[in-house]
Amino acid sequence: MLEDITNSSLIQEGLLGRFTPILKAVAAEALARYTSQESVLRAPHLCILERSAILALCKYMCVSPKICQENLDIIFALVRSNIEFGVKANIIITCADLFNRYPNLLNERVKDIFALL
Repeated sequence: MLEDITNSSLIQEGLLGRFTPILKAVAAEALARYTSQESVLRAPHLCILERSAILALCKYMCVSPKICQENLDIIFALVRSNIEFGVKANIIITCADLFNRYPNLLNERVKDIFALL
């Protein structure tokens, strides 16, 4: 019951629910810029807003299993992309938190994580 209250009032209708689409959009834009090698040469370094948005999205994923499941593909794609190493390190650290919090959701992604190492 507490989980239902948290998911509905805090995440879906609350502050987290309002910021989640913005964070997803910033992460998707950063992913689009850093997917190919050519785009890395033309793209400027990540600004503090993009770094913070990606890290915030990772932390939001620790709060809600729904947000975690929806954004796992973006997070793993960011780690596979040519994005800055510091952002990749933050995502990998967050993956450890996610494994601790939602082991069943991430059990199918073990091969992806070991491939990244």
